[in-house]
Amino acid sequence: MSLLILFFACETDNQKNSNESEEQDYYQFQQIDLSRNDLDATIMIPDATAGIGASFKPVINHIPADYKWEISIGRNFNLQIEDFGDNAYRYPEVRKKIVENKAFKVSIVKEENDQVLFKRILDNSYHVYAVKKVDGVYYELKSREEGDSKKIAEFIYRSVKSFKKK
Repeated sequence: MSLLILFFACETDNQKNSNESEEQDYYQFQQIDLSRNDLDATIMIPDATAGIGASFKPVINHIPADYKWEISIGRNFNLQIEDFGDNAYRYPEVRKKIVENKAFKVSIVKEENDQVLFKRILDNSYHVYAVKKVDGVYYELKSREEGDSKKIAEFIYRSVKSFKKK
């Protein structure tokens, strides 16, 4: 009986630690509801405390009936989202192109199942690329083409990780 109580106590502590860790991961973030922009999803983006010039109001650019969105905060944070429908192979295809790119040698900084943070060695810029499935639709999320500093790219990476169905 005492082992059973100990097991449940440990489980409760693990769940509590997991929730606290998730909250700490998004301590300097605010949640944005994208449903007003024809995208039934939410995403966490940096707030003014992040120290990246995110004290401005987030701007979401989207043309109704279009398949592209752009989220900007000030001049530093820029995230592009594009609807790729049912293309389940988009991430592996693009990831392969990133790694095999002859013009820009890259170094993978961080990678999870469906997203990658990489550094282009030639121009010392950092980039984020991901494909997330929300409600049966695959969305490509990426940082701007010219890249960002490592700090900005890590904020974008964490934002992309939070992208989910509303």
